[in-house]
Amino acid sequence: MANLRQRQSASVRVKSGISLNLKKSLEILSLNTLELSQNIQKSLLENIFLEEIRPPEVSLDEFILHHKISNKSSESNMEDFTYRDKSLQDHLLEQVSVSNLNDHLKELANIIITSINKNGFIKEDHDTIAINNGFSKRELSKVMDFFLQLEPLGVCAKNTWQCLEWQAKVKYPDDVILSDVISILQQGQKEITELDENAIQALTIYINLEESKIRDALKKLKTLEVNPAARYSAGEQNYIIPEIIFSVKEQNIQLNFTNPLLPDVNLNTDMFTSLKKDKNIKQWRVMFHEAQNLLKSVEYRKNAMLKIAKIIANKQKLFFFKGEKYLKPMILKDVAEIAQLNISTVSRIMKNKYCITPYGIFPLSYFLLKKIKSIDDEILGVEDLKKAIKFIVEQENHVKPLPDVLIVEKLKEFGFNIKRRTVTKYRKLLHIPSAKQRTVKK
Repeated sequence: MANLRQRQSASVRVKSGISLNLKKSLEILSLNTLELSQNIQKSLLENIFLEEIRPPEVSLDEFILHHKISNKSSESNMEDFTYRDKSLQDHLLEQVSVSNLNDHLKELANIIITSINKNGFIKEDHDTIAINNGFSKRELSKVMDFFLQLEPLGVCAKNTWQCLEWQAKVKYPDDVILSDVISILQQGQKEITELDENAIQALTIYINLEESKIRDALKKLKTLEVNPAARYSAGEQNYIIPEIIFSVKEQNIQLNFTNPLLPDVNLNTDMFTSLKKDKNIKQWRVMFHEAQNLLKSVEYRKNAMLKIAKIIANKQKLFFFKGEKYLKPMILKDVAEIAQLNISTVSRIMKNKYCITPYGIFPLSYFLLKKIKSIDDEILGVEDLKKAIKFIVEQENHVKPLPDVLIVEKLKEFGFNIKRRTVTKYRKLLHIPSAKQRTVKK
């Protein structure tokens, strides 16, 4: 019996270790160059089993000056190495694209997401959006369940209180008291910052519970994010450091991996061996395994990026020889099947990673183009659809602009066979106002 308990205990520890290692590997996989560099530098300071063999080759400024590459000329251009933060809307749409929702439900999720305001809340009720776009309550319910998985949690809610309800449901699923407190505070339109002693006493009397339980619920409430969209404020400038270099030589596409901002790091196994008899060996062992996993995760990240880059080179061969007009439709699912990886893993690999090509610097996600079936069963890309919508709107009569339903008919002339709600979604993504808003009075 004792042996059985020991084996079970060991099994739990192994599973826990695997889970932590996997979590760290996925985290490393998602980091861009600068984030990875910062992560490694932090680990070097905190983990005695990591030793720096060689410092980074160049500083950030030196790297930018060294690469004489521009999207428009051969001269160094600072703007090529900077970017604006991804918008909240883009971040949410990415999550929808790699979700398990079917295409029909993804469409509803995208429509709701394109309706959010700068605070991450929707401008009109979820029910209204669903009904106006031809979706049932059952379909809306499935999408609403999916929204509880979105990051940041709480966006796409109708207001702050629903946002807090969603967060509480996920973070504290069994806390009925917290749910009641949020509901009561919503009815009284009470701000969290106003929860003084008088408010706590009033809640205690109203709910008829022990004061300690009310205080516990309020303590949890204050851990929830009132404005989850805040960290996605637009305009913050960051640096782009391409890691994949595509070059064309003698009709061949060559691939190279570069990461001059990363130090060369080694695992100090000798030090770990010398500490095996130390009384704190359990702590040292945990730290040693963390160092091991970091180095393995960094190496896996590099190999995974090269694997995806090779797939891009093969699938988008014409782009590298002739330019962006020759990009072919390619979605995450295509890449995942060839790489034999999970779609979410491929998404992490490509997220915020950049490459240098003969035509400039691009994010790896640039090579992903959705497939749209044409009337003649040909495959067209989303970029083609966006260009067609933009062209139609530019050519319309500005006194009597075309509603989305007529844009659908016009798009048939370009070979697109799509629904009105699809036009609405991409019109909004292009920041084109509705027909009513585009009307120019005589």
